[in-house]
Amino acid sequence: MNERRHITVEGIVQGSASGRLSTDSPVKNGLAGFVLNDTAGVTIELEGEPPALENFLVHLREQPPPWRA
Repeated sequence: MNERRHITVEGIVQGSASGRLSTDSPVKNGLAGFVLNDTAGVTIELEGEPPALENFLVHLREQPPPWRA
């Protein structure tokens, strides 16, 4: 059964990093959703199988996006 997750990454993330968040890891994990990037940070909405969502979260924690100064 699919689950949906709302994830917030605070801070200013480089534009290319938010693009990778929306394509590379989620697609590899079979997830669907969207990414919004604004001055507060990045908002991620993902849906998929629970193990795939957990894999994405682990990847995000271990390899966070670069921050823009």
